[in-house]
Amino acid sequence: GALVLGGGWNGNEQFVSDSFDVIVGGVGNIAGNNNTNLADAQNAFVGGGYHNFAMKNYTSVVGGQLNSNSGAYSIIGGGLANTNDGNFSSVGGGTNNNIPVSYDHAIILGGDNNSIGFKYGIIYGGRANNIGNTSYSPPASSQMIFGGENNLSLNGIVIGGKGNISSSYYTTILGGQNNSSTISRYNLVFGNGANINLDSNAIVFAHTLSGVGRTRFGLGDNDPKTSVDND
Repeated sequence: GALVLGGGWNGNEQFVSDSFDVIVGGVGNIAGNNNTNLADAQNAFVGGGYHNFAMKNYTSVVGGQLNSNSGAYSIIGGGLANTNDGNFSSVGGGTNNNIPVSYDHAIILGGDNNSIGFKYGIIYGGRANNIGNTSYSPPASSQMIFGGENNLSLNGIVIGGKGNISSSYYTTILGGQNNSSTISRYNLVFGNGANINLDSNAIVFAHTLSGVGRTRFGLGDNDPKTSVDND
């Protein structure tokens, strides 16, 4: 059987469809997927909130509004208009965050308009950050974004900042703006406009002054060209 403990209002009824589904309260929530198979969305759980959907085996939406979870053994804690279609994946809260289907074991803790397109990726928060799908061989070492805005990780870690791109193995971008690391590995990048695209084991800091000229320091990198460059 299934269970609705309470809630529903003015035509926005609660609905359960599969075996052992539970809705505790709220308005217009759905647990189950309403097909003829009563075992493919069983033990789904909605705690409360407004128009939340839990539509796979052992899937949970604790609360919030307009959240949709169709990943098996996955959870959405709350927030607004979050989507979690990855198995064994979690969205803590926030707004318009997305884990698509097939990207399992992924985590978005919060923020706004963040998206994960790779298994095991983690976004802690921020806005419009993206962990992208890659065809790296061997597979990506780790993909994590801690915060900031419009950052992209195809491989490696971005701590924060804006418009930073990490796509090289075992690389960390600490913050700043428009920094990137590609191809190489074991790099540390920060500042404004710093770039590593060939050498490995590099540390690069760059900062644009008043839009003209650049102060750059690099160790073992190819931008700037020398081992230590200040221009």
